[in-house]
Amino acid sequence: VIGASDTISQYFLTPYLVLFHKQYPSVRIKVLNRTSLEMIELMKSGQIDLGFLNMPITDESLTIKECLKVHDIFVSANKDDKVYSNKEIAKMPLILIEKNTSSRQFVDKHFARSGILLQPKIELGAHELLLKLAQVNLGISCVIKEFSMEYLSQGIVYEIELEEPLPERSIAYAYLKRRTLSASATKFIELCK
Repeated sequence: VIGASDTISQYFLTPYLVLFHKQYPSVRIKVLNRTSLEMIELMKSGQIDLGFLNMPITDESLTIKECLKVHDIFVSANKDDKVYSNKEIAKMPLILIEKNTSSRQFVDKHFARSGILLQPKIELGAHELLLKLAQVNLGISCVIKEFSMEYLSQGIVYEIELEEPLPERSIAYAYLKRRTLSASATKFIELCK
């Protein structure tokens, strides 16, 4: 049983699930879609074997290993050569992921270090919707660049350049330290490394 957010499932895990299924067709796979913070509780209660998390997260009861570096960026429907400050970005009509996610907490903390409280115009629960609403010019969205390449490469949305880009972070897999991973979970991790 694997836990992952909708975004990680769609943009990161799917190819590994396909590959794993081809190599081990008799292994039954169940994927629970939850936020990273909810997955920690599911791991602790034994409901999932392995969780894929948006970092940064620290928890002494978990073994956490990074598997993909990611970059949070702001995107817009319009190409713009201006370089924006954090204060200027905060004044724009923002479209952000829901507050109860580790991705949102990461972005909020980055701006809070400069004394800026982000007040989005729209909050959503799905990465794809962040891209769609930026595309139709309802505001600027904060998205994960690596999961937005199709939109960016086709000129559907454009990256907004920041004076102070958000720091790099990562996607990681995690499991309980006190629990021995099944052979299936171990093989799945090997594919993702």
